[in-house]
Amino acid sequence: MGPDGHTDLQLHGSYSLGVALEDIKADLHLSDSQLGFLSGIAFALFYSVLGVPIARWADRGNRVTIISLSVAVWSIAVALCGAASSFAQMMLIRVVVGVGESGCVPASLSLIAGYFTREERPRAVSLYMQGVSASLLIGYFASGWLVQIFGWRVMFAVIGVPGLALALLALRTLKDPRGREAEPTTAPSSAPSFAAVCLFLWKNLTYRHMLYSFAVNWFFSYGTLQWTPVYFVRSFGMKTGELGSWLAVIYGVMYIMGVFLGGEWATRYALRSERRQLVAMAIITSVSGVLAALVYIPANRAKSLSSVHLVSVIHANWRKHRWPPVFGDPVTGTRTHAGRDGLDDLSVR
Repeated sequence: MGPDGHTDLQLHGSYSLGVALEDIKADLHLSDSQLGFLSGIAFALFYSVLGVPIARWADRGNRVTIISLSVAVWSIAVALCGAASSFAQMMLIRVVVGVGESGCVPASLSLIAGYFTREERPRAVSLYMQGVSASLLIGYFASGWLVQIFGWRVMFAVIGVPGLALALLALRTLKDPRGREAEPTTAPSSAPSFAAVCLFLWKNLTYRHMLYSFAVNWFFSYGTLQWTPVYFVRSFGMKTGELGSWLAVIYGVMYIMGVFLGGEWATRYALRSERRQLVAMAIITSVSGVLAALVYIPANRAKSLSSVHLVSVIHANWRKHRWPPVFGDPVTGTRTHAGRDGLDDLSVR
């Protein structure tokens, strides 16, 4: 079992929240502003802030332990979402969800870098990102019908509890190449401080541009992903079961195709050229952003869903291309081919 299974489950929780927003609003008597806070800031703030110290922990700790612990925390928090009876309770639980989810991705990507060579990583990351495709396919379908038949509280419990079994399975089956007690590759006395690492990265033009791109892209894409189900429910009167089925097919199947094609392209035509991968990512991001607006313009449900279909294929390619250039060659510490400002490896300890 690979770390992609845990990304699958965790992203399942994020997508499921979008499907359940309207029911949560009615049950807890919330405003759209409060819904936005629950699905956005309450989660994202702690997710982003804690991602850095957890990534530092992954630099020198056992990454399998980090993945397992993160999934367990996430699973418990998601299940508890179904027990919330007020905005304050839901907000606190969503904070814990963000804490749990923030630990999985850094440790998983680091583990992949430890297992695969630079040439193998594009295809390896492509396989890893198929967890997103599975979460979309299973998550939207299951969540939509669970909310419609049993309610949003039962839905969160059904989604969260299985994660505990996956956390235990990961702990028993995954192996960290660095060993149970990972040793730092740099002596503590010579290891750079966190401030030194931030300064080094900020001076790197390539890194700054990628940071801006990630921030802007996720600001819009994550927000629209959470509110797209609400848009279809309010604008076209769709039930969550029907909507979940449509989104499962559109996002799930198209993401599988897009991620696979993106991984094959990177492996065949940009194997050792991070510059080419970055250019492809920029083009894909720009096209996807323009086409995303077409989802909300048509007054016809079929045309709107067709636009979601098109955007999902393109966006899946962006998800695939975004990680290999970031990796560069972290194992050997050699310079990438992103240009004179390419990323050097600098372990944070």
